Amino acid sequence: MPFAVRNLEAGRAVFSDPTHNIALEWSGAGDIDGNDIQQVPDELAQNVNFLRAVQKGIFAVEEADEAIRAALDKQTTSWRRKSDEAKEASAAVIDPEARNDLVQMECVGPSQRAGVNCGTAVLVREKVIGEKPPLCERHKKLVNEYVMTQTDKIVDGKAETKWVRAVQGAREFQQV
Repeated sequence: MPFAVRNLEAGRAVFSDPTHNIALEWSGAGDIDGNDIQQVPDELAQNVNFLRAVQKGIFAVEEADEAIRAALDKQTTSWRRKSDEAKEASAAVIDPEARNDLVQMECVGPSQRAGVNCGTAVLVREKVIGEKPPLCERHKKLVNEYVMTQTDKIVDGKAETKWVRAVQGAREFQQV
């Protein structure tokens, strides 16, 4: 006896089983003509690919014999439990406070033109921004020549900071 299966996806769904000469098509979930529910032959209850589609939540069995419903529910429950455990395990590892993202910044090293920074793209971990100047491979040897300074500009309630190259100038004398 065939059983009723509903498509839970927003778009059309197609399933075929060439060995049993079965090809079925469902309209998207919530179809106003009711074509999101199709009668499916019992042979599909034994089809591994169809069972996977049910387990993944693509299809839901609406009406079926108790034996078919029990077998499908057992497999679906097992798959969902494993899926939920995997989600919980991966969520436990993720630390939202880690701030370990890569951020692209411009190199603050000197350029060929006076008063202009190099500007080469440099990847810096978000959590270490401000610990050392963002310098490209060509300028990384200058790391000890840079100091962090505050500007007069206020951003988000804090004084903006920037890296400036400290240069040693001529000694100035003052008469007393």
